[in-house]
Amino acid sequence: MERKIRLGIIGLGNMGSGHAENIRKGLCPEIELAAVADIRPDRIAWGRKNLPSGVVFFDDALAMLDSGLIDGCLVSTPHFFHPSYVIACLKRGIHVLSEKPAGVYTRQVREMNEEAARHPGVVFGMMFNQRTNCVYRRMRELVQSGRYGAIRRTNWLITNWYRPQAYYDSGDWRATWSGEGGGVLLNQCPHQLDLWQWICGMPSRVQSFMKFGKWHDIEVEDDVTTFVEYPNGATGVFVTTTGDGCGTNRFEIQMDGAKLVVEDDRLRVWEFAEKEQDDFRSAARQGDRGGDRRQQPPARRGAQRLGRRHSPRHPAGGRRRRGYPRPDPFQCHAPVCLYWQDGGIAAGRGSVL
Repeated sequence: MERKIRLGIIGLGNMGSGHAENIRKGLCPEIELAAVADIRPDRIAWGRKNLPSGVVFFDDALAMLDSGLIDGCLVSTPHFFHPSYVIACLKRGIHVLSEKPAGVYTRQVREMNEEAARHPGVVFGMMFNQRTNCVYRRMRELVQSGRYGAIRRTNWLITNWYRPQAYYDSGDWRATWSGEGGGVLLNQCPHQLDLWQWICGMPSRVQSFMKFGKWHDIEVEDDVTTFVEYPNGATGVFVTTTGDGCGTNRFEIQMDGAKLVVEDDRLRVWEFAEKEQDDFRSAARQGDRGGDRRQQPPARRGAQRLGRRHSPRHPAGGRRRRGYPRPDPFQCHAPVCLYWQDGGIAAGRGSVL
């Protein structure tokens, strides 16, 4: 029988105690909880009461790292300390997994990543567990396979983070720059932000509109709308808040040959029978065979206005030229809707979007 991984946990708060309980219940059979470090006496007392008797407790995290009792470490401290403890583990050759977010300051996170690069033999990971969700994994596979062409637009409306004022009042560190280092983006949305770039790639331009304490008596952001542009010219929008009483979680990606939507833990895919641009090119070729385009009259005055009549140059215009067939506006859509849920696919006819 292989020896279990001896794990140490830094920080026995909500997340740290949850991980410790999962190990105690046998949900992680490859792991043995060997040591725990926390500077708060009440959390140490909780650990002595609820965790196995063999666990060693420390009030100094560095002392635990130097004890020789652990092979790997889980960092579940307040956000500001994630990079410093990860770096301490890496320098000691201790495999380390850190809770999200990676940190509060960009410089700290870069230093952490640079230190990780200097220790290729040490395993380092971030707790972005949503990457293991079969729905998002399948979405990523479809987007990056090239099957549906390029991304045109991404939209993620993630507003089901409602928090009442009582939530923020429950701790003086909550929703403060000194305690958490940020609001809804740093505390609630790291998983969605990670999935967004993991599936769609990093944008080349970003512009955000953030409201600080718009819906609550707090000093950090609780309402955000972000616009991005990708290197290929595609655009995206990310909207989040903790102020909507009845929020939505909908992630939509429009591609050349399909539309992908994740909502209610289900992936829906509308596959287009033909790309829209290909359809209009086909119509244009048919029109060229049916008549000489040079003999057509020029656009009439006011033809650019929105309404019944469009420019005669437009193949879907209200006035059809002789020999120029009017394309069926729904021909290029005729989508088939594929559902991806619980690891399986079921097909059905989709509606025109």
